[in-house]
Order: sequence, then C-alpha cells, then structure tokens
Amino acid sequence: MALRGMRGRLWLLAALVLLGASLKSVATLVSGSRAVLVDALTCFASLAALAAVLYYLRAGELPPDEDHPYGHYRLRLGGVLVSLSVYMFVAGYGLASTLAGLEHGYRVEGLRAVPWLVAGTAAYAAAVALSRGMDPVVRLYAGFTVSEILESVVSLLGAVLGQYLGYVYDAAGALAIIGYILYEAVEAHRYLLRSFSDVAAPRRLYQALKREAAMRGLRVIRARLRMLDEERCAGDAVVAPPPGVGLDVADLLADEVAEAMRERGCDVVIHVGYAESRLAPRTR
Repeated sequence: MALRGMRGRLWLLAALVLLGASLKSVATLVSGSRAVLVDALTCFASLAALAAVLYYLRAGELPPDEDHPYGHYRLRLGGVLVSLSVYMFVAGYGLASTLAGLEHGYRVEGLRAVPWLVAGTAAYAAAVALSRGMDPVVRLYAGFTVSEILESVVSLLGAVLGQYLGYVYDAAGALAIIGYILYEAVEAHRYLLRSFSDVAAPRRLYQALKREAAMRGLRVIRARLRMLDEERCAGDAVVAPPPGVGLDVADLLADEVAEAMRERGCDVVIHVGYAESRLAPRTR
C-alpha cells in the first residue's frame, strides 16, 4: 500500500501510540515500579520508531534515478534499522536501572498504576490492530508494538506483586519485558539480513515469468529475480523471440510480459536477445 494511500491510518496510528505513551508515563510516576518504568521507556522508543518508519516509507517512494535504477524502495528498511537501534538502547538502559534497583532496593506502589496501565494498553491494542493490515515495514513495527501490550500485563503484575510481596517481583517483571524486547530485536535483525542479502524470488515467480513469456511466443533464456521485501521483487531477464518475428514486435511482446509481472509485484527489465537465442539450448 502506498504511503499516500494510508496517510490517514498512519496519523491515527501515531495518535494511538502517543496516547498510550502518555498514559504509561503517568503510571510510571505514580508507582515507582521498575517494570512500569521499562514499559514506559519502550513507549518513547515506539514513538521514535514510528517517526523513523514514516520518514523512510516516504523516502522509499522516491522515483528511480541514475543511482537507483530500481527505485528507492529499500530505503524503507531504514525504519526497521532505527527501530532496532532505539529498542536496543531501551533494553540496555532498562537493564542497568533494574539491576541498580535490585542492588539498593526500592518501594513500589503498584495499585496506583493500574488504571493508567489499563487505559494505555487499550490504546496500544488499537494501534497494533490498525497496523496489521498495512505495509510490511509497518507490520514489522507492529511486532515491537505488540510488546507494549504484553509489557502492560507483565508490568501490571510485577508492580502489584512488588507492592505486596517485595520489589524483587517487580524487578522480575522488568527483566521479562527486557527479554521480550531482545527477542523482537533478534527477529528484526533476521528480517534485515534477509532483505539485504538479495534473496532469490520464489519459484512461482520464475514460473510465472516463463508462462507469461510463452503465452506471447517468447522463450526465457536467463532470468534473475530478487526479493526487495516480503511482497515485491525486481530483476532482469533475457527472452528469445520466435523465428521470423521482428525486433519491434518482440520488444512490444517483452513489454507486455514486463507489465504482467509488475501486476504480480515484480519489476522485471526484459531484454530481447537475438544473439543469445541462437546460442542457448531450448528448454521445456
């Protein structure tokens, strides 16, 4: 989905995230809970991550130029990279704060945080539901945002238990939240590695290319397709026209194949190769 086509939903998403962050920040101030503190820190990380996601989504829609013949689509991944960096900072700061609390001890007023955490959780639940049907990068951002809901439950339990049973239970809740953040960070890292490593397109797209070419009497000699993200691919191909077909007609047929592939989310530059057609063996 293009950024301009989901602008209204993105503004609503940002408003929900801001509301959830504000409510959880109040919960931190009234409770003194380390678990709620880490929970609130991730709210601010979520805001920074969302701003980066929106910025790089816009950058990714820039048209192709001399330096980026396939377009700027992969700049969208910058939002994932910033999200990963910000959440790793929060995990480190939260861990240091929690360990310091365990060393010196602290007082927890968990019940005071309950209404604020419940309201904040509702806002983040709405944000996650909204982002699930959007762009893949926004959906990956939602993976981090899901942690806000889980964190609310864990921080609520930790804060209440910390008030009645001791601060160690509250610290355990904080460490559990940090562990989940690290898990999501690993998943984001894997996503980035897959995206940056030029993974080949699935076999179905190669088969679709051959089928579209064959329908127009063209034979695929060579094709290289790579995935730009979960939904889009790009690449190039060389096709051979049947005997007796002129270059102008072959080019028109190749353009039709390229258009058919674009409708499947794959931007393929197709070359008509007369020399290659005489050298390449025929394939079924």
